[in-house]
Amino acid sequence: MKKVVHLVVPIIAFGLSILMFSNNAFAEGISWTTVSPTVIHSEPTITNAIHNDCSGTIQAKEIFGTFENKNVCVTTGEGIKFGNYFSNREYSYVIGISYDSKMYKLNSPCSDLNDCLYLPGSDTLVTKQYLINGLVRYLVVYKNFMSRLSLEIKGLDVHYNFDSSNPDYIFKSSPSAGYPNGYAWPIGGIGASDNGKWLAVEFRERGYGLLNIETLEMKRISINKFNYGQGLDPGTEIAVGGDGKYVAVMGYNAGMSVFDIKDTCGDVANDTNMSNISPIAIPCVTSLMVNFDDIIPRFKYAVLPRFNDDGGQLVFYAFSYSNPTREVVLHASGYTGKKLDYLAMGDSYQSGEGETKDRYYFDGTNNIYEKCHVSSRSYPFVLAGMLNLNLENVRSVACSGAEMKDIYGNTGTYLGQGGRFDGNNMKLNTSNRVIAQSQAKLSFIQGRIHQNSFVEKYQPKIITIGIGGNDAGFIKKLQACIGPDTCIWAGTEQGRAKTVEEIKNQFSKLVQTYSEIHKASPGSKIYVIGYPKIIDRDGYCGVLLNELLDKNEMQFINEGIKYLNEVISAAARAAGVKYVDIYNAYGESSLCGNNSTKAMNGIRSGDDNALNESIKWFKPIGQESFHPTPYGHELNAETIISSVGNIMDYNYCGFNLTICPDNSIKVPEPSNYWNYGTNYYPPTRISDFIIERADITGTHLTLRLLKNSLAVNSNVRIVVTSTPVELGNFTVAGDGSLDVDIDLPADLEDGYHTLHIYGNTYSGEPIQLYQIFEYKKYVAQPTQETINKETVNNDNAEVIKESEMPLITENKDYTYYDWLANPITENSDILGKNSSVDKTKTAAIKNTGNIKGVIIYILIIVFSTVLVAVARLIIRNRDRKPK
Repeated sequence: MKKVVHLVVPIIAFGLSILMFSNNAFAEGISWTTVSPTVIHSEPTITNAIHNDCSGTIQAKEIFGTFENKNVCVTTGEGIKFGNYFSNREYSYVIGISYDSKMYKLNSPCSDLNDCLYLPGSDTLVTKQYLINGLVRYLVVYKNFMSRLSLEIKGLDVHYNFDSSNPDYIFKSSPSAGYPNGYAWPIGGIGASDNGKWLAVEFRERGYGLLNIETLEMKRISINKFNYGQGLDPGTEIAVGGDGKYVAVMGYNAGMSVFDIKDTCGDVANDTNMSNISPIAIPCVTSLMVNFDDIIPRFKYAVLPRFNDDGGQLVFYAFSYSNPTREVVLHASGYTGKKLDYLAMGDSYQSGEGETKDRYYFDGTNNIYEKCHVSSRSYPFVLAGMLNLNLENVRSVACSGAEMKDIYGNTGTYLGQGGRFDGNNMKLNTSNRVIAQSQAKLSFIQGRIHQNSFVEKYQPKIITIGIGGNDAGFIKKLQACIGPDTCIWAGTEQGRAKTVEEIKNQFSKLVQTYSEIHKASPGSKIYVIGYPKIIDRDGYCGVLLNELLDKNEMQFINEGIKYLNEVISAAARAAGVKYVDIYNAYGESSLCGNNSTKAMNGIRSGDDNALNESIKWFKPIGQESFHPTPYGHELNAETIISSVGNIMDYNYCGFNLTICPDNSIKVPEPSNYWNYGTNYYPPTRISDFIIERADITGTHLTLRLLKNSLAVNSNVRIVVTSTPVELGNFTVAGDGSLDVDIDLPADLEDGYHTLHIYGNTYSGEPIQLYQIFEYKKYVAQPTQETINKETVNNDNAEVIKESEMPLITENKDYTYYDWLANPITENSDILGKNSSVDKTKTAAIKNTGNIKGVIIYILIIVFSTVLVAVARLIIRNRDRKPK
């Protein structure tokens, strides 16, 4: 094994170095100045959909101390929401920390429109302050923004204070006789790169500069300037792209231009150069972008510029003296990014995780660390086939387990979906992670980068997205309800109330998600796909399933999906994209329905969950359980077509618009089933805080939450259910983090359970965090040495084929696009396909000496389960007889 690794790693490193070189060569070929850029998209848009004062997204937020929700311009970072809103003729800045549902007033140097710009990629606050007089503003930068915050509670008032002392950077001259503290150079517009590493600055009447946020070195890039105080002053808006390689300038009375930034151009913004506006020996090249008439007739001004990540695309809104506002997309010369016809995004219901044969999963999506489970028989590929699309231009980046945080966010800190790159999983260092993520974007490897990165790069004509079920914890709740007793979510008023509150809270996140997708590719049509009905409550499910899911749980499942779809539909209308309802797509083919061919899996065999720790390398229970079958995906595609026709041609907004937002749309109220609002329960959020099983008994868990998660030095209560058991009270650390060890009850039964943390958010709001986990009692297992010996002695043994043992029989031969699925190969690299761990597992399965034992074990488990179910039914019926 060591020899293989020593051979493979250099080969991979060599291949990836070539990849990196080709990427750099590709980037160097982009230019905004040598040849006029190409107008890719210039379409009229609805004026009220443009928020000229907002570089983030507009969201309806509850502000602590106010009586109604406010429309807040929100920038989202890691564990923080930063925003501003206009009310009572003034601008207010607000923040929300971690699990806060509200936002809180921020006392800071930020008091006017665009006073402050928060850079989540580097946790930096950029401010424009009046340091000398009230006429012009100066650049002041604060790093480590969150560490400068302090919570203050005065009676009924709760707000945050920002420590603005000792800024990290002020753009000013050295001390002199006239200015003992130095002279702060006045600035105009500012703009930052998405990764938070670069800040472009307009020097008022002196040109433009580029600040390296890490080193805080300011570079002059041009002495082109606007004049102030002579007629109408300009209002510049600036964008930075390509990791500091391109800068665009536009705005009111500011025209429109762009700079190509090279290492060799520009000079240092020192006192001499700034005071005298000295010529730059090699200025960064700039030119007018395009003929304005090619963008919009009678051009007036352009606003809200933004580059994509590699800087080859620029998006903005153009205004005219006489024509409707247009949304414009330009491509630089040399930018040859591939365009897709159709890109599918979302979670397991979109990826095709309900696949009945593992061979239809694409390479690299069913590995030990990367189980996105993308099937060539999922509805996006079926739909593409029905519409006769060129399948070379159709891709799916959906991934099992995806949440909205996996759709968009700060790529610089993203460790892959489920943290697959961190120390507990693939264990890649930073440089290898960056390489793996670059490879992912070129090769469409799901789960390694935000799904929106593919949207930004490939500008698909059509996008479908289905998301929200995992954010609301609904799929996990379904797992928790599988058992002989009614789960707390379905069986108690409190459980239902908390569930519906959690679903309801997804509304604003969904609106932002759809808006972020549109921002990444303004020319794309976006279709939001709902969730299908899983189970027929009045049907017969068989002895086993009827024992594990009772009628109350079945109703809970259906009502939950129904309300989740209502929230998703409302969010889609608010964002101005098309919602497609597939709730009734399966009819009698849903689980427990009358049709023999099922559109939905029950409990499925697979290769994801072990029956017992003693043979943990053999995992016959699959994640495919309670997911659509290939037949279900075929019905999904048929329903989409019957609803909207050809998704390529359907014009859901009219006037060729790709979005038509409606800010009046509010989150719908739940039905009477939920008993919502009759009692108060603290907000409930699903979270991932269980870190590891730390000792050999299997009853010891470590729980960990990052800093700023909970109220500092507060007490939290931890409870495990199904049957509620108090596990103790614990104290939160002084930085708002939690790191505790707990012991589970000795009599805890095997199966899914819910661990609850009751406490307060960092800002003091009551909160209940929960995580659903699977528990198995410890059983002694063979040592690794024993397994290795058995593996060596049975190298030539025949391989057991995994995941071909469904508990529910297929009654239809699915033949959709079988040729799309790539065969799993032995020569797969450790980053992209089958890892060496997979090969070790496969080698262990080759042990023919264990085959009979495994088969007998499975038969015993199945037979015992049926016997228990029958016995319980007999006892239940006996107890119901009148005495």
